[in-house]
Amino acid sequence: MHARSSPLCLRPDRPGMVLRWLLGPKEERMTEARSLSRCESTRNRDTPSPAIQCPKVVDMSMQRDPRGLETTVLDFTEDFTGQTVVWSKRPRDVERHFGPAVRGIRRGLYVMYFRNLSEAPVYDKNRAYSRGGEGKLVLHGNGSSLKPGKFQDGLLQRRVQDADHLHRTRAEPLGSAFRECLQFILVLDLSPHEIEVVKAAERRLRREIDAILSGQLRAGSTRRGDWRHLALPVPVETLKRRTHAALVRVGRETLSG
Repeated sequence: MHARSSPLCLRPDRPGMVLRWLLGPKEERMTEARSLSRCESTRNRDTPSPAIQCPKVVDMSMQRDPRGLETTVLDFTEDFTGQTVVWSKRPRDVERHFGPAVRGIRRGLYVMYFRNLSEAPVYDKNRAYSRGGEGKLVLHGNGSSLKPGKFQDGLLQRRVQDADHLHRTRAEPLGSAFRECLQFILVLDLSPHEIEVVKAAERRLRREIDAILSGQLRAGSTRRGDWRHLALPVPVETLKRRTHAALVRVGRETLSG
């Protein structure tokens, strides 16, 4: 499986080539205007040029700063929910189930949306779990939660920890709760940047997420931790679109310094 980002404008005359849209607001508007103008002109011809495809969605996931560093928002949902993934506590045992896109990201931000379709709550292993307790409650029965955060030692290693830690019971197979409940995972690749830049970007992301979920959190839920417990489930595509836009804004602010 391969990571999917937002739809890009493809060149039919050059298969596999992707036109990357750069994020300077003025340049972006000019580029879009030129593309739409060319597309409009083809509609008035009897035989449209096969080398031009009208862009319906301008991709905003690819950004570039003046130094040439790119920041990309990727959708890895299918990669992490695939039934072919055999989860293990050891990242090396799990790596073979993922492609280079997942394995190659070293630092960045993520947003994950979980929905529990079971009445049994989902817990995270913590100190209470090690002492014989259930652990930290992260998903109420029939509940949903959003989890933003950062990673600095590889995307895959951090998700292996999630697969190991999330559980309903001690007896269930490793990774089952993670796979069943994960609705989407979006990642902002900040691998070229230093960890201090990533930490600052995480703070921006948390503010963005709190703004998106304003008035939608479960009673008694706190913003102090990583998990945001929602009062009611939100349509997956709606929440994915909003969080994707938030990651794009964070990426833009990160590159602008």
